[in-house]
Amino acid sequence: MKVRFFIAVILFSIFFLGGNFGIAYSDETHLDVLKSKSVEGELADIDWMNATITVKLSQTNGRNDEMIFDVTEGTTIMENNVVVELTQLISGNGVVVEYDDNSQNFGPVVANKITVLSADVN
Repeated sequence: MKVRFFIAVILFSIFFLGGNFGIAYSDETHLDVLKSKSVEGELADIDWMNATITVKLSQTNGRNDEMIFDVTEGTTIMENNVVVELTQLISGNGVVVEYDDNSQNFGPVVANKITVLSADVN
């Protein structure tokens, strides 16, 4: 009787710990799948209340796709090599937005870095 109980405890421990290890391993490897990407476009909308920006993408195929990015405390916003605040962005400015591709998730896309493009002056 004690042997069966001992075997049951060992098997339960193996499955329980093995399941948790698998989850932890799966989450850790998922981080490696995230790839840093960037898009270039024009600021179509800036929502200061919800801390989001909408970027109309620059595309050669004539499509007018837009992407919405969350701007968090971890987002760096640069203009002329100076860090600026979200409230200083102007709709219509050209930007490059760097972000992690989380296409496996359906959550928000968080901007890691926003670089405001300088207007060409002739």
